[in-house]
Amino acid sequence: MTTYDAKFFDYVNSGAARSAERVLPHLLQHLTISSVLDVGCGQGAWLSVWKKLGVNDIMGIDGDYVSQASLLISPDWFKSADLAHGFTLGRRFDLVQCLEVAEHLPLSSSAILVDSLVEHGDIVLFSAAPKGQGGDHHINEQDYEFWRRQFARHGYAPFDFLRPLLLGDDQIEPWYRYNPFLYVSPMRIDKLPVAISCCRVPDKEKLRDLSPLPYQIRKWAVSFLPAAVMTQLAKIKESCVSWARRD
Repeated sequence: MTTYDAKFFDYVNSGAARSAERVLPHLLQHLTISSVLDVGCGQGAWLSVWKKLGVNDIMGIDGDYVSQASLLISPDWFKSADLAHGFTLGRRFDLVQCLEVAEHLPLSSSAILVDSLVEHGDIVLFSAAPKGQGGDHHINEQDYEFWRRQFARHGYAPFDFLRPLLLGDDQIEPWYRYNPFLYVSPMRIDKLPVAISCCRVPDKEKLRDLSPLPYQIRKWAVSFLPAAVMTQLAKIKESCVSWARRD
């Protein structure tokens, strides 16, 4: 079983919280959100920002390798589960988010993960590392179209609402700028505000890579590396960032 150490979370948390502070107001400007489920929440960095923004009904779910003592949210708002095998909480949320998580799960769990996401909400904020992004234990990097097909099994359609708003903001981590789509259930599509509904990606149009050309070239080069090598490179980066912050 894969676990993630303190250096991993130290590296992830500051960028996640900073990014969340820039991303979430765009959603709250157009959607009424009073409950949020964060799938693969880690220590709860994104949920801590949702709480600051006034959303009090929050829940995070992740593996039991996340120590409750290290959570950035109340332990009452966290549940342990093996995401590779799916989960059921018995309720739905205004928004379900799953950000940069799917690439950490086996390919065989891809459909299971998406099944669990749509079970819990009509609007899913989803991002996953495309091929060549690289990272710690990225064993299942897939193109955007792969995940689109998983959601399409349930009739959920992609809306490219956030990325055009985020591309120029270098305070947001690249993966949160280039990868997030809103997937919306058939029952909810007609109730979306115009600002979001106009961003629906037509069925015959591919989900584009909006990252700059140098980043695309980097991804192409990294895509040839084995997952184990990407993990070792990521761990070196995590250690360097951790040491720099301590200094």
